[in-house]
Amino acid sequence: GIDGWTYERIKTSDALSSPLGNDAVVRDVEYLIDQVLSGHPTAFHCKSGADRTGAVAFVILALLGVEEGYIAQDYELTNYSSELGRVQKKSPAFRDRKANDKSKEINTFLSNGIKKSGYPGNTLQEKAYYYLNQQFTTGTKISASKLDAFIDFMLVGR
Repeated sequence: GIDGWTYERIKTSDALSSPLGNDAVVRDVEYLIDQVLSGHPTAFHCKSGADRTGAVAFVILALLGVEEGYIAQDYELTNYSSELGRVQKKSPAFRDRKANDKSKEINTFLSNGIKKSGYPGNTLQEKAYYYLNQQFTTGTKISASKLDAFIDFMLVGR
């Protein structure tokens, strides 16, 4: 890598369309948490605009207690990334449709994933914690101690 950075390609599949049937988002979040807790400078970004990165960012922000409205605004900004040049050249109706598509995707992820009825907890943060710690009976689960350490590190700095 450049200046001591190393790069790891992670790929979440079906992140938005099947959040409860696929633990890929949880695996990706755990990888990022492990990097942060190991003291590695960590950044993640999108490659192709399929919003897998947006799903991971959504879960991390929810876990850290960011309000749903701010997360949705942040997610909708992904509409202006790689497509910015193409979207700016299109009509306002096209831009509105693209923004509406983003809203539908995040609402699907919320309703079919994190906010699924039956999840314990009253807050989005509690529901994200449950999603990462308990959702999958097989596959990846992030331990409560690791989640707590990550939240503490990110919000308190220790």
